[in-house]
Amino acid sequence: MAEFLSYESGDAVPAEVSFDADFLDDAEFRGAHPFAVIAEIRGFAADEDGQPGDDVADALYDVESAIESAVNAAGGALVATATEEGVFTIVCYAATGSVSDAVRAAAGKAFAVDVHVERDDSWSEYERYALRGEELEGARDAAQIEQLAEEGADLHRDYAVLFDVQFPEPQRVPDAAAALEAAAFTSGVFEEDGGGIVVECVIPLTLESLKNARTRIIGAIAPFGGRYEGWGIDDEEMPDGELPTDEDDEDSEA
Repeated sequence: MAEFLSYESGDAVPAEVSFDADFLDDAEFRGAHPFAVIAEIRGFAADEDGQPGDDVADALYDVESAIESAVNAAGGALVATATEEGVFTIVCYAATGSVSDAVRAAAGKAFAVDVHVERDDSWSEYERYALRGEELEGARDAAQIEQLAEEGADLHRDYAVLFDVQFPEPQRVPDAAAALEAAAFTSGVFEEDGGGIVVECVIPLTLESLKNARTRIIGAIAPFGGRYEGWGIDDEEMPDGELPTDEDDEDSEA
C-alpha cells in the first residue's frame, strides 16, 4: 500500500514533488532493487513556473501510469515524480537495469522521453525527493488535513485531535502518561493495551497547531522511549460520523 506525499520545493523556481514514503525504511526492498530507472519528459507546454496545464498534466499522468505498470510488472516500483522547469521526472527502482526497455516502450511517442539507468545502492535518486523528520510529518499533516476537508471537516473550528504514541517497553507507559498529564497541554491522556497511549489535544486543524502539539508530545515521551505514530480525530466529530480511512485513500487513487 503506497503512501504518496506531495509537496512544493524550491524558491525562485518551484518544483512539484511526489514521493512514496513507504520506501523510506524498507531496507529489504531497497537492497533487492538497486537500479534507478529515471525517465525525463521534456517539450510539453508549461506555464512561467515550468508547470503543465491541466490537459498536459492529464497526458503526463497517463504516461506515468503506463511506466508504473511496466515497472510493477518487472517487480520494481515507481517511487517519486517531480516537475521542475518544464521537465517531468519519474524515478523508479528495479532489480535489474533491463526494465529500461519496457519503460521506453511504455512511455510512448506523445512526448520526448529520455530514459537512463544507473546503479544506485544508496537510493540517492529517491533521497533527493524524500522527506524525513518534521518535514515528513508536515507533509503527512497537509495530506490528512486536505482529506479531512474533502470529507466535510470544518477547518475554522477546533477538533479533539488524537495523537497515537507507542512504547517498545510497555512498563514505561504509566510514567509517560503521568509526564504527559503533568505537562498540562492536553485535554486527555489514555493508556491502551500493548504499550500505547492516545493523547487528546483540542486544537485547530492547521499545520502550525499540529506541529506544536506533536513537538510537545515527542518531548514529553522521549525520556521513556516513546515513538510518535500519527494522529486522527474522533469519528463523531465528522459531519457524517465517519473518518476517511486508508481504503478511502486507495479508492481515490484508483
